[in-house]
Amino acid sequence: MRVSKFSLLMVAAVLAAVCSHAGAEVALTVTSGSGGTPAGGTNHGWHFKANEDILVTDIGLLDDDLVGFDLDYPIGLWSYPDETLLAEGVMSAGAGDTLVDNFRYVDIDDVWLEAGKDYAIAFHTSTDTTDFMILTPDDLVVDPAITWVEGLWEYAGALGVPENPTSLHRIGPNFQFIPEPATLSLLALGGLALLRRR
Repeated sequence: MRVSKFSLLMVAAVLAAVCSHAGAEVALTVTSGSGGTPAGGTNHGWHFKANEDILVTDIGLLDDDLVGFDLDYPIGLWSYPDETLLAEGVMSAGAGDTLVDNFRYVDIDDVWLEAGKDYAIAFHTSTDTTDFMILTPDDLVVDPAITWVEGLWEYAGALGVPENPTSLHRIGPNFQFIPEPATLSLLALGGLALLRRR
């Protein structure tokens, strides 16, 4: 039997919902810990491994006091250790970027991360700032879709992958993602197959 236009629109709506940011997970959840404020001319972030295929939709930065940022912060996501830039954005000074829990996020062009591969996320501060970064979290929860490996930092004049590994977490940057989007898309396509049988 032919598939009606309405049925196709319904499947398209399901696929759109699968790819919407409303259902996104967060890589890290943390509300407290010890840390400090980054010095000017530094990059800070962390190295992680993807445990499953995920689609990163937004990148963000800790806003510990929830009042916004002192300045603009470039932030990037790279494959690691080859340092291929996959996505970047700018966290704007002030409180204009979207707040989710105690992180602010900006939308990026969605990027796939592959299971079993390593990545790094980091931000750059051009000058001294009062914005807080957590070095030793009290209540860190890492989404099972990834494994946190180590913190990274370096002195640098521009955004890049920090060269120095550290056991300190360097939680400033974070990201939102859709887990296993390929699997969810297959479910939607399965729905289309069922419609074709009717």
